[in-house]
Amino acid sequence: MKSTDENAFAVMLTGIMTDVYDKAIKPALINLWIASLQPYALADVQAALMSYVTDPADCKFPPKPGDLIRHLPAAATDDGHPGPDEAWGLLVRLIQDERETGVLTEEMRAGWQACQPILDLGDEVGARMCFLDGYRRRIQEARQAAKKAHWTVTLGGSLLCGFNACKRP
Repeated sequence: MKSTDENAFAVMLTGIMTDVYDKAIKPALINLWIASLQPYALADVQAALMSYVTDPADCKFPPKPGDLIRHLPAAATDDGHPGPDEAWGLLVRLIQDERETGVLTEEMRAGWQACQPILDLGDEVGARMCFLDGYRRRIQEARQAAKKAHWTVTLGGSLLCGFNACKRP
């Protein structure tokens, strides 16, 4: 949300909390809502709020910011970051065969650096757990900063040899 959207959102949230849920909302709590939903467009947030209020399973209780994020349209939450298991799957292929060419996000590279010492000891399960923990933390930070995924290519060894970058016997 833009700073110019904050008042309109506060009015809508206060109205729904008061009229639908019979709950008063304090200004400090409104600021928490605004900070939590800042990365999203006001129209998407308004649609998510209406979706929550009209969802038979959810509407029984006053919403929290996370409830609205869950109701945001997929396009509003698609930041290009793969899920943790998908990221590990992409990464492990590259780790196991240095000849592979692939793409990684900055968050995947950071996770790789964190888990590499464990992987070097031969503990793939421990390395995966380390990667998933670090990757989830990095993704959460990126999403809070509204940072979309930035993909970079990592070239495999066979591609480099194709460009005469390695010696041939």
